[in-house]
Amino acid sequence: MPNSSTKSSIYSAKNNLVKLQPTQKISQFLLSVSTIKVMLGDQLTMKTITSAFLIALLFAEPSLASPSSDKIGHIQNLQGTASILRDGRVSAGVVGSALYRGDLVRTGKPGAVGIVLTDDTSISLGSGSELSLNDYAFEPKESKFALGLRMIKGTFSYISGQIVKLAPGSAQLHTPDATIAVRGTKLLIEIKE
Repeated sequence: MPNSSTKSSIYSAKNNLVKLQPTQKISQFLLSVSTIKVMLGDQLTMKTITSAFLIALLFAEPSLASPSSDKIGHIQNLQGTASILRDGRVSAGVVGSALYRGDLVRTGKPGAVGIVLTDDTSISLGSGSELSLNDYAFEPKESKFALGLRMIKGTFSYISGQIVKLAPGSAQLHTPDATIAVRGTKLLIEIKE
């Protein structure tokens, strides 16, 4: 039977688990289970640990398990400020921030951001710009290629990567006034408010 200090340690481990980011919950949960097992003197069985792990998976964010949550690129460089809007939540953009299909990237004033996608497409956004990463597929083994970007406002520099080279015409840049099918390699766009 656990004593009162063991109970408070278990309570503390439980509270620490809740404060973590969703991507950290499972690994922290497993660490907490190991800690509790040591405190309780190996009273936990493998069945109990497996059940607890499966319950933890149920509470993980759905986007962690879905194939559409695959990383499509990252922020390569940043000057000033930038933010990423994902699933209704805004987070600060920093060098190395992962980008996913559906993300909206905004630069501050002043601000500039350089993005590199997994197919080596390069996109630069100037100050006060907004870019939505609407569609992306780069699966050469399955011949799946798509790039759909919505340039909402600001200045953009685009240099095509492997998608345009392997499947010309599969990249589309949408602006408030037009849709551009990209077949070339370089493009500079300014969208005024």
